[in-house]
Amino acid sequence: MGMILKRSLCIAAAVVCIFVSGCSGKNSSGDSNAQKNDLNDNGKLNFVTRSVTYEFPEFLENTDKLSLFGRLIYDSFENKGRQITADDTTPAGFNCDLAYYDGKLLRFTSGGRYGLVRPDGEVLYKADFETVEMIRPGLIVMTYKNGKRVFAQCDASGSVAEVKGDDYGWVFKNDQLSVSQVTVSSGDASPDKSEGAKYALTLPDGSSIYNMTFDSVAVFSGEKPRSDCKYAFTAHSGGYYYLILFDKYYNYQVYEGNYGSVFVSIGDRTGSCDIFSYDHYVQLSSLLNSFRYTETDVVSGKTGDHLQIVFGTDDAITAIVNYYFDGYCEVTSKTDGQDRTSAYKISTEGFADTVDWLDKVLSTEFAAKE
Repeated sequence: MGMILKRSLCIAAAVVCIFVSGCSGKNSSGDSNAQKNDLNDNGKLNFVTRSVTYEFPEFLENTDKLSLFGRLIYDSFENKGRQITADDTTPAGFNCDLAYYDGKLLRFTSGGRYGLVRPDGEVLYKADFETVEMIRPGLIVMTYKNGKRVFAQCDASGSVAEVKGDDYGWVFKNDQLSVSQVTVSSGDASPDKSEGAKYALTLPDGSSIYNMTFDSVAVFSGEKPRSDCKYAFTAHSGGYYYLILFDKYYNYQVYEGNYGSVFVSIGDRTGSCDIFSYDHYVQLSSLLNSFRYTETDVVSGKTGDHLQIVFGTDDAITAIVNYYFDGYCEVTSKTDGQDRTSAYKISTEGFADTVDWLDKVLSTEFAAKE
């Protein structure tokens, strides 16, 4: 593979600032009288514990709908062909199983072999092939039993033209992805493209994937995330975290990555999920920042309904927050390889507000997958 520039970029832990003694703010409801904050004899805030209600977020029963990769942002190859349905028009006497371009081209089977036909019955290629497959936008490959391949260009109108020789382009070149450095001038800067040195992930034809530059690009560490994945990269841009997967034909998908995780324990029910949206990550940080709090003693062996919120992932974890129903909050900040644990008292309304936020906002990442 071409030379890859590796740079690390830790996810900022905006939430850490709320755990500096003496900070204050209004609660998430915006009601300045929702909490009583008269100073006690020690100069610390007093909280009036109110009866609050909260329920286990039901979406956590289905969090297996998202795995390592969350929200799909871009797919360079969406039209791979789909299974024939009752709504498709298929020619009489043909056993068709796949449709391309909204049914303008159909793959059919006969005697264990495959061919290509139009809905009106015009046979483009007889059923002489072991496989017929669209492998990238506009390119179908048909393979004989002896391994010989026939390439055909096609388009959304349903036209098909056989490719002669090796004029099908760069699709089969190996190890041709590379990272190139570009400089964005002040005149070219925009809300989506900040000024300074940036990095582009470049395809074999010289184009940049997703037409985008990043603050950093690195080869994905660990095993390949999917069996059809030939190459995998991570990238950061303006706080956003991306995962980019390529198949062997250089089709690629761009996912928004994982910014942290949440574990919930309420009553006898538990569940956890990852945070796959930078906007949600920022919202959760802001929500915790909005609560009033005061330092207290660390309570060992604390039990009861609670949330655990992890900011950052893998070796880039910046803070772990354990937040209990009675307002007790324990925070472990991770900076420069050192762990510092502190405890704080926060209102019970804050705990209920956070559970409500998870149920109403974070659940939308999973609802979008249904």
